[in-house]
Amino acid sequence: MKTKDIYLAGGCFWGTEHYFKQIEGVLETEVGFANGHTENPTYKEVYRTPLVLPPSSVAI
Repeated sequence: MKTKDIYLAGGCFWGTEHYFKQIEGVLETEVGFANGHTENPTYKEVYRTPLVLPPSSVAI
């Protein structure tokens, strides 16, 4: 069977992978990091803590 590869970017790549696995026709997914400067980085090396603000500083 002839297949095609596409490369997509997403925030939480495990969530993105889970979403794409649910789509009919998707045969395989693989997640990882791209365009960095560290070869084979660990999760700890690239993890960023989310920005958390007190409710009084955010107007809704």
